Parts: sequence; structure tokens; C-alpha cells
Amino acid sequence: MLLGYGREADGRVWLRYRLSRAAIVGGIVSVPAALKDALRGDYRLVGVDGRPAGTVRVDNGLAWRLAPLFRRLGSRVDDELRLEFDPEAGSAVAVTSDGPGGGAAG
Repeated sequence: MLLGYGREADGRVWLRYRLSRAAIVGGIVSVPAALKDALRGDYRLVGVDGRPAGTVRVDNGLAWRLAPLFRRLGSRVDDELRLEFDPEAGSAVAVTSDGPGGGAAG
């Protein structure tokens, strides 16, 4: 479930989610229509610890290829995920927490 999204002055885009079982198993989350033109293509994905976590692809209102990241982190239903995209650099950082109000990991 999408909890929020926004753009920073430097062009970075962030998306915040509460993870469902379907998102964790499928490795797919939605992207708001308002960001359709800002986010498109492949982004190098890293965890907040800087470790590579694969590639996330964004197109047609979806971001996918997240299942390997979720497995690595042991993500569970109701964990929160924040994806921070840098479209210019072609990269994204994944920050997760254990449920609402949990601490960052990733």
C-alpha cells in the first residue's frame, strides 16, 4: 500500500509503502500516475547499508524486481519500505523498517 510520495528540490523522488504479502512475494509495488514521467526505466538498487540489491525497473505505474531485496531483508507483512530514486544517476536506495514506526534497516 502506497503511504506517500514526493519530489525533492534536487530531483530525487521518494515513495513510501506498507508492504503486503502480495508485494513481498511478487516483488512489485505501484507507482503513482503523478510520477509516470519522472520515473521510468532501470535503476541500480542498493540498501541503506550501500550493498547492491539488484535492479528495480519502473514502467506503466509499477516498480518490480524487488523480491530479491525483500528476501535478503526478511521483509514481513506491514514492514515499511521507502524507495529513494535519483533519476539522473539511475540509482535507487531502499530503506526498510519493521512495521509502523520501526527502525531503518536494509
